[in-house]
Amino acid sequence: MQNQPDYNREQLIKQISEGSVNAFGQLYRKQHDRVYAKVLKITRCTDLAADLTQDVFLRIWEYRLRLKDVKSLEGYISAISKNVAIDALNRLARENNTLLEIRYRRSTSDEHPTNQLTIEEFNALLVQAIERLPLKRKRIFISCKVEGQSHSYVASKYGISTGTVNDHIVKATKSIRKFFKCRDA
Repeated sequence: MQNQPDYNREQLIKQISEGSVNAFGQLYRKQHDRVYAKVLKITRCTDLAADLTQDVFLRIWEYRLRLKDVKSLEGYISAISKNVAIDALNRLARENNTLLEIRYRRSTSDEHPTNQLTIEEFNALLVQAIERLPLKRKRIFISCKVEGQSHSYVASKYGISTGTVNDHIVKATKSIRKFFKCRDA
């Protein structure tokens, strides 16, 4: 393995902002453990922290042109790490709230026997709601939520960013929630 020269921060930032994959790789190697530790501290989940660490570096790469204006590289990376982790936790909370809302509606339907769904009926309705999703969104939702695949894996599987996967999951969840609300109305 060939040793690469150790760049100073200004050179590294300049080269990354100009699109140097090698410079970005060096930044990744130097900062990976630090980013992972920060994200893990916030999320307290090793699998999620591993996925989100990739998201942090993806975001740094996507916004590399902004690096020219950065005064503190470590502070910039720390802020992105914190924001990515908090955004993910908020997204997961919204998704869990949707599932809790659906379960709550099922449990309160005991008061109205005509509205009570059996597990089979509920699952059939859920399948209907998923089937109404656009094809790509449906595939992504099934991969993540039904099959339990990570957002990073699904992103690489479909050749999209993890942010796009997140966007599809959020939109699919909203669509499913709307389907159940319309049904209850």
